[in-house]
Amino acid sequence: MMTTEQRTESHSKDFDPDEKAPEAMTPFRAAMIAEGVEEADKETQRAAWQYLVDSGLAWSLQGCFGRQAVRLIKAGEIHAKGG
Repeated sequence: MMTTEQRTESHSKDFDPDEKAPEAMTPFRAAMIAEGVEEADKETQRAAWQYLVDSGLAWSLQGCFGRQAVRLIKAGEIHAKGG
């Protein structure tokens, strides 16, 4: 069993007060990233598009979302839901 001092020491090694916590992906945020309104790195852009596909939103928003999702799936950038 760890002592309180050991727990505090192990947690303090992992904690960086300047590190920003990742933002949760929401339908609104995913759409804003896909539209280019919210800037995002490549990994976050893929996560946004994957979120739109997995949630089904890619197929219910404007047609350009669905067409781009299909292009990304065919290019292997993201996968079809359940894939």
